[in-house]
Amino acid sequence: MEKIFIELGIAIVGATALGIIASVLRQPLIIAYILTGFILGPSVFGLISGEQVVSLFSTIGIVFLLFIVGMELNWAKIKEAGRKIIIIGLLQFLITTALGYLLALLIGFSNVVSIYLGILLSFSSTVVVVKLLTEKKSLLSLHGKVVMGVLILQDLIALLFLLFLSGLGNGLHYSGLVVLGTVLNGILAVLIIFLISEIFLPNFFKYLARSSELLFLASIAWCFLISGFFVLLGFSIEMGAFLAGLAIANLSYGEEIRNKLAPLKDFFLILFFVALGMQINFASLSNLAWPLLALVLFVVFIKPLIVMITMGTMGFTKRTSFYSAISLSQVSEFSLIIAGLGFALGYLDKDTVSLIVIVTFVTILTSSYLITFLGYVFSVFEKPLRIFEKKSAKEKDEIPYFQNHIILFGFHRLGSQIFNSLKKINKKTIIVDLNPDVIENLVGRGVTCIYGDAYDAGILDKLNINKAKMVVTTFPAVKSNIFLIKKIRAVNKSVKIITMAEQIEEALSLYKTGADYVILPHYISAEHVSSLLGRIKRKKETFYKAKKKHIAILRKIKKIN
Repeated sequence: MEKIFIELGIAIVGATALGIIASVLRQPLIIAYILTGFILGPSVFGLISGEQVVSLFSTIGIVFLLFIVGMELNWAKIKEAGRKIIIIGLLQFLITTALGYLLALLIGFSNVVSIYLGILLSFSSTVVVVKLLTEKKSLLSLHGKVVMGVLILQDLIALLFLLFLSGLGNGLHYSGLVVLGTVLNGILAVLIIFLISEIFLPNFFKYLARSSELLFLASIAWCFLISGFFVLLGFSIEMGAFLAGLAIANLSYGEEIRNKLAPLKDFFLILFFVALGMQINFASLSNLAWPLLALVLFVVFIKPLIVMITMGTMGFTKRTSFYSAISLSQVSEFSLIIAGLGFALGYLDKDTVSLIVIVTFVTILTSSYLITFLGYVFSVFEKPLRIFEKKSAKEKDEIPYFQNHIILFGFHRLGSQIFNSLKKINKKTIIVDLNPDVIENLVGRGVTCIYGDAYDAGILDKLNINKAKMVVTTFPAVKSNIFLIKKIRAVNKSVKIITMAEQIEEALSLYKTGADYVILPHYISAEHVSSLLGRIKRKKETFYKAKKKHIAILRKIKKIN
């Protein structure tokens, strides 16, 4: 026990030290955690050498990670990115799996191992991508929504694959009846869990919500209960944890539970990556150098290429396609779980599992840097990337030549409300949006719009900015807003520019750059509530009237979107 405690302490201290160094050097923290495991683990210094510790780190880390990932899955996120996201996700999985399978066969792997490798390479890391996009504040961007939609589909496919494998039992020999029985048992278990979550859990958690401590404890108890239930049925503990999270994802107290579990998630997230680094053993791969190189190149280059081609044919801009593709250019933690299960079943040998672990490490390493510096990487390859951008009819010179007009960047949510107000003061309004579904909807309504984004110089030229009266942006990305303000001010000094930000510091930065007014949604909401309370106090309005008016506005917005 003392040995485990000491080695755990060494891992945490080491991760902290390397994390500080990485932060000073402006490097992704994930890399520091993986290197901690590699340096302190059996491959280098051996300060963390016990198999028991490695197993403990990996199991607890993966269980809590998948539980929280399950809680964060929401089909509404797919809908936000548009119906095309399902097609993009399925095509990405099928094409990547097929090409990965063929590549593995060419390298010299057996048919069964090649099938495994094709499937494992198609999955991308939800944990890594969410962490990096959150740090960049890009989760709510269009490419963030696309990536999250694809990841949700991948996680569900991986879950089905785990369901299939978990019930096969040890050995390579199984019958169709065994497979059918496994699938039926899995479906029955899932139905039981979700019936409980619909009938019993809402009231149970509502009662526990009186105590935040009990709510926190009950959510962890639910995770362990369902994980243990799945183990008793012969399935994997990881799949049980994922389904436990998925079952309570839509509870009224789901957000509070996620907030309570956030520190726990961060802690085990670090241990998960430390454990990943501990499993890296380059010595065992002396005969697999070429397969390692081929698989890494496939994940880093071919896999993103598949995403870019698919999104390009769907009508997305080269920037959104590139950002989405790069964000998916790594191997998933699910792949490690499936590889471990494949080893236990006898389909994969130890060297192949080590190969998968190192491919995962290298691709997470490269994608972490690429995602961190996405803007710079895109600027380098922007011109060649034009071949992946579909020349939609909506992008041709159909925009009328306006003067004293208003340009609105972004239509979703806030933009749709602003557009209704702008129409009252100026009928000549042009909407710019990089979501093909939004543009299709606006064209159908006869609204003057153009498909593109703020970074496209060609789009800016078409908008006749030098004659514009006002420019409004509804996206909170500070760098994008600063870029746009500078571009606009270079050709039009007098145009009024309204932008959006999330933080006070960001708003001040935009004012300094040249914005005339910066929208801060949270502060506007506070001002509105204060104004409402003032009107009620002066008896000029009642809560009933305010409620009735607000419901009418919300229904109108919902109808527009």
